[in-house]
Amino acid sequence: HYRTCLSPRDAADNPGMVLRGEDMECTPRRLSMANGQIASVATCTDRKLGVPMTVTSTGSYTATSYELRSVSTGMRNGKPMRIETTSSGKLTHRC
Repeated sequence: HYRTCLSPRDAADNPGMVLRGEDMECTPRRLSMANGQIASVATCTDRKLGVPMTVTSTGSYTATSYELRSVSTGMRNGKPMRIETTSSGKLTHRC
C-alpha cells in the first residue's frame, strides 16, 4: 500500500500521476481518461529492478476510485520479462 496526494492543479495537469507506483519513474507515451475509462502506455523504470519496461494499462475510474490492470514488458539479463498487476485506489481524504 502507498499513498499519493495530488493538488487539484496536479490532478488537472497530469491525472496519470495517481496511477504511478512509488518505486516507478515513468514517461507517458499515451494516456486517455474519458467516460470513466483509463488507457495508457508508458515507458517506466522500476527503481528496484533498474531496467526500462513498457507498461500498458487499462481500467476504469470514478471521481473517488479507480481499478487498473497493467502489463509490463521488457528485458532483464538478456531474457524477456513480463509482469502483470492489478491495482485499485480510492479517495480517503482531501490533501
